[in-house]
Amino acid sequence: MGGNVKIETFKTAAFMSELAAGFPFEALFGTTPNVCLFVKNRAGRFLWGNAFFVELCGAASLDEIVGKTDFDFFPRDLALDYRREDETVVATGAPIVDRPWLVCNANKTIDWFLSNKWPLRGRARRGEAVEAAPILGVVGAMRNYRRFDKTTPEQNNDLSDVVDFMLSNYERKIETRELADLAFLSTSQFERRFRAIFRMTPSRFLAEIRLRASARLLTSTDLTLAQVASRTGFFDQSHFGKAFRAEYGTTPKRYRAEYGTPRCESDDDGAKE
Repeated sequence: MGGNVKIETFKTAAFMSELAAGFPFEALFGTTPNVCLFVKNRAGRFLWGNAFFVELCGAASLDEIVGKTDFDFFPRDLALDYRREDETVVATGAPIVDRPWLVCNANKTIDWFLSNKWPLRGRARRGEAVEAAPILGVVGAMRNYRRFDKTTPEQNNDLSDVVDFMLSNYERKIETRELADLAFLSTSQFERRFRAIFRMTPSRFLAEIRLRASARLLTSTDLTLAQVASRTGFFDQSHFGKAFRAEYGTTPKRYRAEYGTPRCESDDDGAKE
């Protein structure tokens, strides 16, 4: 089975390499509605973006984003996360599928997007597998969750109501059974279906939502660490500190000091990190 997949993948790559240089990529994807499409090189510089992504960046034309990075358009804390994600894709060659991200819109409001990124490979040498080709950058697709058309079969199949509930209620305790009920599935059926779609468990998906939301609160508000933990659904400040450090490699307090407006936490706050 695995061998057949590799053969078919190689055939696909061979076919694509034979396409004319004038393949209408931009004409086909440049105006795709409600989906941000972009291409970056290994250094994180934009090489291309569709009209929706150009609009998201607050730019008037593609020329205004080419050669620039996320740091030129988005808050530094968010841009840093995007860059870390790019580097992971380039280093591992593994795609990232439907990861929840906070994204700054052109009007400076923050909204939830589901982000997908794939390694962008160059041509493989003759006889080599596609996976051996050098990774030149990343190609990404993001969709604003609030703009989903939930009447389409695609959205009915991807548990959009469940994700919408998670995005709107992450500050409180959410049981898997509650999510399964929303999907009209048993708990085991729901967990299998969720993992098949999002490549992670419902609990991990919810944890990522909470971590993104907490990072944003740390850099954009002067809430105490305990308040941030409470508002993003963590059991307590200690649980928040451990989860945050595991994800970001630093404590919430240090993250705020580097990327946001520092505040004076009590000695007790620091101990709980």
